[in-house]
Amino acid sequence: MKIKILSILKYLLSFALAIGLFYFLYREQDMGSMIERFYNLRWEWILAGMFLALLSHFVRAWRWTIVLKPLGYQPSNFSSFLAVMVGYLANLALPRMGEFSRCMILRRTSDVPVNVSFGTVITERVIDLFFLVIVCASVVLLEFDKLGGILAEQFGNQSDASAMTSKLITLFVLLAVGILGVVLLFIFKEHIKKLSFYGKIRDFIVGLKDGLLSIGKIAPKSRYAFIFHSVMIWFLYYLTSYALFSAMEETAHLSALCALSVLAMTSISMAMPVQGGIGIYHVVIATTLMAYGLPENLGKDTALLLHSTQTFTVIIFGLISLVISLLIKKNNLIHSSNVPTHEHQTQNSNA
Repeated sequence: MKIKILSILKYLLSFALAIGLFYFLYREQDMGSMIERFYNLRWEWILAGMFLALLSHFVRAWRWTIVLKPLGYQPSNFSSFLAVMVGYLANLALPRMGEFSRCMILRRTSDVPVNVSFGTVITERVIDLFFLVIVCASVVLLEFDKLGGILAEQFGNQSDASAMTSKLITLFVLLAVGILGVVLLFIFKEHIKKLSFYGKIRDFIVGLKDGLLSIGKIAPKSRYAFIFHSVMIWFLYYLTSYALFSAMEETAHLSALCALSVLAMTSISMAMPVQGGIGIYHVVIATTLMAYGLPENLGKDTALLLHSTQTFTVIIFGLISLVISLLIKKNNLIHSSNVPTHEHQTQNSNA
């Protein structure tokens, strides 16, 4: 009961932070000017941005099937896409809920164990982090004169002595707790093995390990496909922002490098533990666009347009995917298979 209360309080605090930041940013915005600007939007570019965003989600789902195949599971691209969209929808309601939700949906539609699929999702996050580092490094090298102070300004002064001391203390405490936990596990390991939940935890950890090691099991030809899909995901993210720049006449002139900077800042802000990046996203992107010469009001309007377009895409297609996932039956899902491949059966028989 206490854990549930803390979870609810954490959720409410996160949501309050999002709303507070959003209100603080837009409290003095000229609503009349914003409405007029949005009234004159070029809707063909809005639709293009939504299509590119949706295509990036489908490519992500396709990449997921590549990772799952060596583990003996072959869900269709369609079922994986449904799971991915439901996951994004869940993230709008509760931060970090998306990963678990997409695995639950895939379990329902394609009978892929949650622990196995969750391990592959963690693998995806590692790969995405690698590409984020590449994007951020590129932005720093190419646009450092414009963006050098943005991260420090928005996320706090990392050189502050008190902040550094606090981080060192936190790190020390976490390290001490970790060491103590390992020691206690070693001392009481025989007693722990007798507990009823030990087998479930062991099976879950094994599934996570299989998911994390799945990339190494991908066939050589499929590895090229995996790399291609990973690059395409981020390229489509980039094109989405670039296309949406053209939706307003005032931002159509923004450069390709500006779109790259927005991609980097978007990825960082969306990683914050706030529902859908609300508030934080708008502050960071508006500040980034101001660094490229946009007036403050226009930067805020553009940030709202970019975020709203992608959010509405997730809401619309996420809800459709959720309904389809709840209505379909496993055996009727086109091209999906809940029967492990021969390779997986062989591994099980050897075990």
